[in-house]
Amino acid sequence: MSETENLEDTITNAGRLLEAGRVFSRASKRAFQLLGSVSNFQRTIEKTMPLGKDALEKEHIGTVLWLLADDPQIFKNPEEMRQGDKIQEMAGQMTVQAMESAGSLVSAASLVFAHAVFDATLFDFCRVTALWSWREWLEIIKDRKVSVSE
Repeated sequence: MSETENLEDTITNAGRLLEAGRVFSRASKRAFQLLGSVSNFQRTIEKTMPLGKDALEKEHIGTVLWLLADDPQIFKNPEEMRQGDKIQEMAGQMTVQAMESAGSLVSAASLVFAHAVFDATLFDFCRVTALWSWREWLEIIKDRKVSVSE
């Protein structure tokens, strides 16, 4: 022990190192769990969406039929819509568009969630380095001034 370092300083430093290890472990575990959940969520949606395609298409057929009955003027040629497979075609197009939109939204939500996990993990890792090497951090930030607007 050096002259400037006493037993109390040694205990305080040891406590900081222990806390740094705990924060690092918790942050790492949380990041792996949450990023795994994002990955599982995406895979689940990819695997299960095709199973609902027929039910969704039936719902869209009902929507087109309802629109034809309620306000046929929505369609360019309502009589043509009632003939042949036009209702089925339109419902199929609506289903494809709905499934593509849902896939895009799942990807976007996953990206936002993963970004939040990444931010939280980086914040915790900064805390770990501040606990582990607080003197170096103090040297770096001691003369920095941050305004309220910043």
